[in-house]
Amino acid sequence: MKIFNNIKYFLKAIRRNWKNKYRLLIQNTDTHQNRISILLSPKNIFVLLTTSIFILVLITILLIAFTPLKVYLPGYTQPKDYHEFRQLSATMDSLDQVITIHQQYIDNFYDVLHGRDTEKEEMVVAINEKIESKEALSNKEVQKRLSTRERIYEEAEMIQEDVIHQNSVRTVSIPLSKRNGTSSLLLLPPTHGIIAERFDPTSGQMGIVIKNLAGTLISATLDGVIIFAGYDPKGGNTVIIQHNNNLLSIYKHCEQLLKTVSQKVKAGEPIAKMGNSGQTDDVNLYFELWYNGIQVNPLDYMVVN
Repeated sequence: MKIFNNIKYFLKAIRRNWKNKYRLLIQNTDTHQNRISILLSPKNIFVLLTTSIFILVLITILLIAFTPLKVYLPGYTQPKDYHEFRQLSATMDSLDQVITIHQQYIDNFYDVLHGRDTEKEEMVVAINEKIESKEALSNKEVQKRLSTRERIYEEAEMIQEDVIHQNSVRTVSIPLSKRNGTSSLLLLPPTHGIIAERFDPTSGQMGIVIKNLAGTLISATLDGVIIFAGYDPKGGNTVIIQHNNNLLSIYKHCEQLLKTVSQKVKAGEPIAKMGNSGQTDDVNLYFELWYNGIQVNPLDYMVVN
């Protein structure tokens, strides 16, 4: 109780003497001459101390924010180290995305060839959109991606040959409409022209050949997403489209490709132009249709004009 009384008395004294003025003198003790004379009051002292503290805090904040002194505080780094960290982080992110798209491409391709259920179109599109938004890959990286795709395509061709030998003609000729449970399936023709070679698995002809003039437009036979668009040593400029129900369409010997990997296409949308790239002498389109990892006769589901 005594402490509270002392505090109360102190506050009353300050309030009573708040505006009282006092003179501060600095005097020479030998001559008793006044050197400095300052007129003060409790109010002036309080304002002076508050202002000084505010200015000191402000100067400290400015020094920390706009000078190299901030690097000595915990949590701050050198500007050079920070920029290097940002660059390394961006590089790691780009490499991670490239690895992801390669792995997605391989999984997607093998799933289709082995007849597994694949519904990864949206994932492929999202990953590739992020990849395309980054800076262009260096020439060395582009060559690595191209060689990887060529190797995958060669392995796919080997798997294709194994499937042909392991499955009889009767299995290949089963109507697609019965296998996928739908009453009918109608595909748009990939292009206009003359059918030069028909589907004949007994002779190793696992697709159809359509001939026409160079530059004739080639269109998607059904809605889907492009999982490959590039050059193959055997098939030349090639486009592979994944459709629903484990259906895959392949377009070879193109002169010019109009679409890129991961793009979604609609039925009848131009994707390439007819040519004679790859191992062929004539201008033509070699068209294959796959279902659950087995090649089927495209003419069972379309009419070529």
